[in-house]
Amino acid sequence: MSHISLHYIYDPFCAHCFGIAPLVEGAMAVPGLPVIRHIGTAIMRPRAGRNLRELESAHLDELHFLERAGQPVGDTYRKRAHLSEGPSNNLACHPAVAMLAADLIDRSGWRMLRRLQAAYFVEGLPIDQRPVLLRLAVDQGFNIKEFDAALVQAQADLPRHMCATRNLVHRLKGQGLPSLSAEVGNHAFKLDLTRFVGKPQMFRHAIQGLIATA
Repeated sequence: MSHISLHYIYDPFCAHCFGIAPLVEGAMAVPGLPVIRHIGTAIMRPRAGRNLRELESAHLDELHFLERAGQPVGDTYRKRAHLSEGPSNNLACHPAVAMLAADLIDRSGWRMLRRLQAAYFVEGLPIDQRPVLLRLAVDQGFNIKEFDAALVQAQADLPRHMCATRNLVHRLKGQGLPSLSAEVGNHAFKLDLTRFVGKPQMFRHAIQGLIATA
């Protein structure tokens, strides 16, 4: 039997990443299966330079996908369809640093990601602002001084993580977010999640079948 692992590339601002989060959690619940997380901030399509029609169309697509995935969405996020400005491009306050900080402290980056997604998509909070990140960290039980120090280190580490993600995307021949790929021995391929959206148990069974035949 060949060793198998999953590589998940994501970003806290990515609506489709929020939509498939239950699928990833289903895979993470499979005993002995490594699910390696990679921050995909570096490959997100920037909002700057896109016209209003493109932004509205993309936002409606996001809302339809989240509805299909069964994920809750708050009024603040729904009303973003007419906005031409997206989240800040300031990487020093990018929520990815909060996930890295959580991993540095106790390897709870996934739990932090899920809290960030709820804060952004459901509660409508500006998760690219440092005070908000610190408040969410306290909500998660972190000591604010310890987490603030970890944020500083995470900010310094973020460019390295982004570079590593670019290299991984090139190796896996992937594109766009979210990206969930399986690596079986020396062979890697992107998983088609289309038929599994909103069906985490079905996806988990499919992954277990993949492992059994690897």
